[in-house]
Amino acid sequence: MSERKQQPAAARKSAASNWIVPAVVALIVAGVFVWVRQQPVQTPPSESSTAGAPAGPVASMVPEMTGDAVPSYFASAEVARPYPKTLSPEQFPNPIVARAYRVAQQIPGVLAQQPCYCFCYKTVGHRGLLDCYADLHGTSCSVCIQEALLAEKLTNEGRTPAQIREAIIRGDWRSVELN
Repeated sequence: MSERKQQPAAARKSAASNWIVPAVVALIVAGVFVWVRQQPVQTPPSESSTAGAPAGPVASMVPEMTGDAVPSYFASAEVARPYPKTLSPEQFPNPIVARAYRVAQQIPGVLAQQPCYCFCYKTVGHRGLLDCYADLHGTSCSVCIQEALLAEKLTNEGRTPAQIREAIIRGDWRSVELN
């Protein structure tokens, strides 16, 4: 009879140890993930330092300040090159998302010169609005979409990238309808 009692206890011990190892592994992975997300984004010296930089257009990875911190952007289209390859708009069934990705393909130099107010430069290292369309970030971020559609509208009106940037910093993108 003592053998019968030992078998269920052994089976219980085995079942308990089956979930302990995956739980410990999950905790370690979660800890590493949290630690990595808390590490500061480091930019290469060529982007973060202007000492000894050649004369001419320079990438503005340290944005102009307007009271609040302005997210990163490039000071000109030339210094943003080579542009990151944007995703194809045809792969997105949502017409608004597809339109934003189409804008990124059509005016990459303009979008590269715009800050993105979802502050993705802090979370995923984007260097300007154009980077949001080099990955899937732009598919689920209304801020990125509104900014791209505003940039398209203002470009079609003949505004310069600097004028568009002023409008984005001012928050004009908030009034862009997404329907």
